[in-house]
Amino acid sequence: MYNPLVTNISNKYGNIHWKSKSLKIDREVFLYSDLEYDNWLTVECNPSIINFCEQPFLIKIPYNNTIRTSIPDMWILYDNGDEEIVEVNTLMI
Repeated sequence: MYNPLVTNISNKYGNIHWKSKSLKIDREVFLYSDLEYDNWLTVECNPSIINFCEQPFLIKIPYNNTIRTSIPDMWILYDNGDEEIVEVNTLMI
């Protein structure tokens, strides 16, 4: 199980932020976009999902002689034991 990384909300891109109470995991969740909020609603309402964590961990990736970092939007645990890492984004067409 993970704990969400606490980030300075003023450093995140965009100006839409959500703070909601999750009944599934019995704590407040912090979401940094409407897409993350929509994803959370789907997760919260899916009975197959038994646990989740938003902004669960930092990933470090070597790229062009530098280290890039990223924080996935959500880690999900299903009732069958499967786990999933989710990154929500828009598809520009």
